Amino acid sequence: MAKSEQLFLELELAAALRKLKRNREKVPMDVLRTTYREGYRRLLTEIRDLGELYIKTLLFQGADGYILTEDKQAMFQEIERLINRPEILAKFQRALFQTADLRLVQETALCLNKEIKKITGAYQDRAKKKGAANGKTERTGGMWQKAVAAAKNG
Repeated sequence: MAKSEQLFLELELAAALRKLKRNREKVPMDVLRTTYREGYRRLLTEIRDLGELYIKTLLFQGADGYILTEDKQAMFQEIERLINRPEILAKFQRALFQTADLRLVQETALCLNKEIKKITGAYQDRAKKKGAANGKTERTGGMWQKAVAAAKNG
């Protein structure tokens, strides 16, 4: 994703989170859930969708490269285990839907990004050593969309 696209996505998410915060401050929750139910649900869905995309861009930023084709499944499983830890999912849930805090989303995703870079780096090093000789490497950059989404409105 281009930097300008990421910035636009960030702005969209920030606006949706501000709207959620404002609605919750000015309108009682029971009214949001009844009278404004459809609009409130649409807003939560928008936050979930934007949050998922934004989190993915932060998680995998700078982690692309070449890995061995035979390592692809193992690497993604390792990344999915990291991302889908209950405490991580809870942090994203809290940041998106309870506190509507973009900064917390960013901090959590960027901490995970460091761990993901370690994982992908190890597989990329292995590919450099072993795969260069046999030509069985695969570029990972376009495949991050397959990673399990951490931002779910559950």
